[in-house]
Amino acid sequence: MDKKNIKVLFKFFLAGLVLAACLLILERSMLLNKFTPWRVREYVLGFGKISAVIYVLLYILNTIIVFPPIGILSLSAGLIFGKLWGIVLLTIASSIGTSCTFFISRFLFQKQVEALLGGKFMP
Repeated sequence: MDKKNIKVLFKFFLAGLVLAACLLILERSMLLNKFTPWRVREYVLGFGKISAVIYVLLYILNTIIVFPPIGILSLSAGLIFGKLWGIVLLTIASSIGTSCTFFISRFLFQKQVEALLGGKFMP
């Protein structure tokens, strides 16, 4: 194997390791098989004064790893923080999460994304 292939394999290994760690944490803390907006509410509000920060971090992480379904966290925003603050925190978290996903694909997996798209969207 050349250095280029080893580098790509290492990136995928690292991404898989991060995903596995996140899933393990989520399973242990929230019982993944009963992942509901009410459970998310209980979990997030359990952090007290920093619950908004925890919610934003969870949403960013969920946006990056795309598991479990992001709709549950989106619905939870209003349930946890009310309409106004739920929308504000959801907008902030989704913007940051989407930006993180873009930068990960841009800088860590640029060659793989280009190969996947086949130059269709390149200038």
